[in-house]
Amino acid sequence: MRSRISWQLAITVVAAMATTGAWAQVGGPADVVEMPLVKAFVPAMGFDDNDPNVQMILTGYLPNACYRLTETQTQRDSEGKPVWVAQKAEIIRNGVCAEQGDLPAHLLEVVPFTTVVSLGRLPVGEYAVSYLKRETMNSATTDGVRRFSVVQALVPTVDNIKYANLTSVVVRPVSTVGENIQAVLSGMLTSACTDLAPEVRVTRVDDVVVVLPGISLRESPFCTLVLRPFERAINLGSFAANTYLVHARSMGGQAVNSVFTV
Repeated sequence: MRSRISWQLAITVVAAMATTGAWAQVGGPADVVEMPLVKAFVPAMGFDDNDPNVQMILTGYLPNACYRLTETQTQRDSEGKPVWVAQKAEIIRNGVCAEQGDLPAHLLEVVPFTTVVSLGRLPVGEYAVSYLKRETMNSATTDGVRRFSVVQALVPTVDNIKYANLTSVVVRPVSTVGENIQAVLSGMLTSACTDLAPEVRVTRVDDVVVVLPGISLRESPFCTLVLRPFERAINLGSFAANTYLVHARSMGGQAVNSVFTV
């Protein structure tokens, strides 16, 4: 199984290099370079115009352990809509990384990364955000573009439903085709009268799974403030071979994300 996973990882890395430019071409003399991205995720729907933090999740690989992530750049058009994102990384050139051409074996492994990009609050509309390097973008195709919608809020509050205060979503990083995949939700309840709702809504659109963990209220004259941790495992179903995002909403317009591969 280990060799099979390693082979799949190698195919993914080679594909990323082929579509976004080899790492040797982005290094050059500069200390800060743009990283090729394997994939970008954003839920196609579910955001409204009073969500304070529309998120995009970027995934890729650093060439070796002598690269360190720095800023994520976002370009916007004349109307303020995000249209392009890029992830930068710094090449470390001191200590054991001083000789880039003669690194020890333990530093030569590629390093996977996941970056959460905050696009902020966005007005109602349709959005298309490119994540390929500029020199590899092709206007004739939709490769490297994520599309999503922002709709008008149904209620004046941040959340349409009362979400639980979610702190983490854990999904096994690598699974196999045909296997039922579980996500473990963890968080904190803040009142003696609240519980995690019996049913957690799960919807899947393409390669994004949206999880909506609501809360239920119990009538009581003594709803004291008390912190109670919760944990629940939910079934996401089976998936075809691909890389997926679990995007779980949390209270206050926030979200918790987890990326996994089948």
